[in-house]
Amino acid sequence: MKKIIILAIILFIFITGFNLFSSIIKDVYISHNYVGMKAKITWTKIGPMINGVSINLYKSRKNHPIHEISSGTVNDGEFLFNIPTHIRKCEYFIRVETLDKEVKGDSGKFIISGGEPCLSLHKTTGTPLIQNKHKYNLHDKFYKTVKIKSPGNYSKWTTGKSYLIEWKPELKKPITIHLYSPDKKNIIRLVLSKKKSSTLPVPYQYLWTIPYNLNSGMYRIRVTNDEKVSGFSDVFVIMKSQAKPTRK
Repeated sequence: MKKIIILAIILFIFITGFNLFSSIIKDVYISHNYVGMKAKITWTKIGPMINGVSINLYKSRKNHPIHEISSGTVNDGEFLFNIPTHIRKCEYFIRVETLDKEVKGDSGKFIISGGEPCLSLHKTTGTPLIQNKHKYNLHDKFYKTVKIKSPGNYSKWTTGKSYLIEWKPELKKPITIHLYSPDKKNIIRLVLSKKKSSTLPVPYQYLWTIPYNLNSGMYRIRVTNDEKVSGFSDVFVIMKSQAKPTRK
């Protein structure tokens, strides 16, 4: 019987790669990769180690973290990360490391989308270069920005209901408002036209009734005017209403 148990343990170690004499952190994953979104970072720990880890975001092929996600959290295999809107569209990986620096694990490489284009340095001059700039011509012509206060980060709005879209500072009319995909690349629908913006009672907010036929999903709001002022909201969620639209 003892021989069978020993053989079973050896077989388990051989198949799983489990090492009785080492501690590892593996299977580091991130659930989402859009700026402005709340993502879940998960990992698996095996073997004895201290119950505290740091989590950092690294740019691919760099030895130093470019963003501290957490300087110290419980080593329970899960952490919620609000991806900052200033993170550029580059290739990254996440490192989970015990606070005593004894055990660490890296995620695979991934690209964070929705931000400004990635910057690199010219090999001879050291000056920053924008990669894939031709994909962002839509935004290059806007040299001023407006802050979208509402919808907020990961707000939940429902079709058929009315919500205030708010921005700061006030904008000179005419104003255009569009609903965009979360990566800022595709216009989903026109929310407010230039012509209708002339009737706005105040130049810093608009009450929008979300159409019932709009699909559930993640979106952004973009506000622009004719003086080259533009701004995107954080990513927010529109959910389908369970109530049926009433006929007037």
